[in-house]
Amino acid sequence: MKVILMSLLLGVAACSVETGVSGSVLGDQAVALGEDVFEVAPRNNSTNFSWDVWCGASDFARRQLNANWQNPIYVYRERGPGVAASARETVHFTMNEQILPVPASVMASVDELAAGQFMTVRDGSKLCDQWAGR
Repeated sequence: MKVILMSLLLGVAACSVETGVSGSVLGDQAVALGEDVFEVAPRNNSTNFSWDVWCGASDFARRQLNANWQNPIYVYRERGPGVAASARETVHFTMNEQILPVPASVMASVDELAAGQFMTVRDGSKLCDQWAGR
């Protein structure tokens, strides 16, 4: 009985390690790096890095951060090496404009992914829908 109880407790503890890791509808991986910043890695075999990470950021903001459709998502760190996600290249996002390393700016292109650029949760979700339909 003690062995079973211990196994159950260890199983629950092991499951809690994954808190903050989320997968989008496309299979992107999002990981909270702290209170205000999260990292998004594209799904394996991604053919459009930018669409995948915006989709993942939108999905993470909506599901994990309880963001509403009008909330902006900002690029905090441009495309670079993964910190927590198991991917070679990731993008860091935030919903907190105050911590951006540069002033917020209107996005010129979905593919640009420059620090400070943003889109709404709704617009990111639309990318998920369009990309999934291809």
